[in-house]
Amino acid sequence: MNDIVNDTSAFININVDPTITQEEKLIRKLNHLHSTGFLTSEELKICKPSGSQPARIYGLPKIHKLGSPPLRPTLSACGTFNYGLTIMLAKRLKYLRKHETVTRDTFSFIEDLRKHCNGSPLGPVFADIFMIHLEKELMPTLRKNGVLWWRRFVDDSFTILSDTTGINVLKQILNSYHKNIQFTHTEEEDNTIPFLDVLLTHTHSATTPYFNTSAYRKPTYSVLNING
Repeated sequence: MNDIVNDTSAFININVDPTITQEEKLIRKLNHLHSTGFLTSEELKICKPSGSQPARIYGLPKIHKLGSPPLRPTLSACGTFNYGLTIMLAKRLKYLRKHETVTRDTFSFIEDLRKHCNGSPLGPVFADIFMIHLEKELMPTLRKNGVLWWRRFVDDSFTILSDTTGINVLKQILNSYHKNIQFTHTEEEDNTIPFLDVLLTHTHSATTPYFNTSAYRKPTYSVLNING
């Protein structure tokens, strides 16, 4: 975690906590937006902060990785001065996430798959906006290079490729889009591959390839549950 927070491209040290000053400034702006009709009274209630605290960062080990697991940094914004604002904006910007390549959840992914085979609260929003823009720019080139089908949940994509597609060529196209956004990939093994909570098994009928689906659990899944 020390290496992560000492990354000066992502974090800087400050001597004074600006939280209360930021809270007061935001409240004045929100009141103004409400007076002009830009915010409803309900939205103002959601956005208006009180008793704000700085965000907290911690690391969660990626326990599915072998050996010494790396940490996934998590920045908890709950209680920060603009947390309510992010919730409101996530609702307002939700329409921007609607795109043919976006899947909502496991159920919509399976439904999309069947259709094909048979014939911070703002984090996911920003990820979708960025990825939709990337897809609009690169999809024609990707399709020319063998992408037959593409569905995505936030930043995880499930892709069906032609038999002659070079995966490294596709990665080069995707990774050339932004220097800070680099793609990795997982290929099917023994005709199976997991995506979200779904394990897909690739089979062939006499004329058409198709997928069988079942629930997927990572190897570290313990089958233990806590009753609240």
